[in-house]
Amino acid sequence: MAEKQKVVYVPTPRQLLTLPGRSLFTILAYIAVFAILAIIIIGGYAVERGFVQSGPFARAWNTVKFKAIDVIDDIKYALDPTFITQRIEQKWSGKDVEDVPSGILIQRFDTASRRNTFSDDESITAQFVLEASGLEDFQGRMPIRLTCSINNGEDTESLPTQEESIFVGGTKKLWTFTCEYPNELIQEMLVSEDQDTQLSLLGEIEFDSKSNTILKVYYIREELNDFLITKDVDFWEYYPAYAAEEPEAPTLPYRYYGEPVELKLKATEDTVQPVVVHTKPSLQPLVFIGLSSRWKGEVTEFDKVSLELPPGVRIRFEGEGAITGACPFEYSGTGKAGGELYIVDSNYLDKIQSLKSGEGEVVFICRLDVPESALDQGEDATQRFYLASAEYSYRPKQVMKAVTIKPGVFGDAVEEA
Repeated sequence: MAEKQKVVYVPTPRQLLTLPGRSLFTILAYIAVFAILAIIIIGGYAVERGFVQSGPFARAWNTVKFKAIDVIDDIKYALDPTFITQRIEQKWSGKDVEDVPSGILIQRFDTASRRNTFSDDESITAQFVLEASGLEDFQGRMPIRLTCSINNGEDTESLPTQEESIFVGGTKKLWTFTCEYPNELIQEMLVSEDQDTQLSLLGEIEFDSKSNTILKVYYIREELNDFLITKDVDFWEYYPAYAAEEPEAPTLPYRYYGEPVELKLKATEDTVQPVVVHTKPSLQPLVFIGLSSRWKGEVTEFDKVSLELPPGVRIRFEGEGAITGACPFEYSGTGKAGGELYIVDSNYLDKIQSLKSGEGEVVFICRLDVPESALDQGEDATQRFYLASAEYSYRPKQVMKAVTIKPGVFGDAVEEA
């Protein structure tokens, strides 16, 4: 009987790429998906923790994240229209942070070597250390502009402005930047070739910022006001529940959160409430909006100043009681809280581009139209909110570092001279 011949099976190349139940391509696809998810998770963690602050991935991550937050807020608002109102209530109940600056500060401006004396053959490197303060609620990339100058007591020369960008919102709170004063520039600033020269290194930054404020307003009908006057009864005694909510009553100040520009918002000139809603147009409520610098710096440019009123309330631009000259607002649609949104006319913003500390403030006064429908039905008193914001570029006070330039002393020997 012939011996059975052994058969050797040789798989085709296509069969080599096939595993039981899964092709190699499918497995590679799974591996690729898991690798991409791992990169996204690790990369997102690095951005959130501040380890990665620039580059295409950081920009893409922040863009997607903030759009997702907006979508989630829109969904929450669609499911519960009081969502925005609840957030406003929480912000109103929070305390002012007037003693905590909110923005980018120059924590230190010094020479990189920490020296005060240099020889006349050296260049000088100055170092900015910037700090984010009071920006816990802010997340995103913030552009900043740094300018270094040098002064010899008579003349000042500036280096080109550096355009930088920092990511605020992670764990990182300090950033360091440098500027180089070339020796050629220092030579130009020397007062004498054979005597010491005192020079001032000047540093300043400019950044984009935003101020927000909120004010709770208590409207009361004219009939209730007349009744309280007749009975000689105080509103806050008549409504003890409201009085319990507002320990500062009868004055209800706006909220200031430490921004470079203080945005003031008042429902009455003396901030005393409640606000009487008269039927006569010329006696309808006013709103006062003020802007003033708080950081001893200056506003270099206003981009936008806005005011959102409660639903149903609007600014009276024409007719009896209208205030035209001091109310440069224009209608801009519906705000996030559902009320009418107004912004200052761009032509008027050009007139207030520079707002310096100690030089007064800019004040707007507008007459409102509060119709019967804007008040709670069947109630004589109604709680509402005014919201205001301002977007601008701000330049804090300039900082200085004094240095001495010694002639004829070279290199490291300057410290021994």
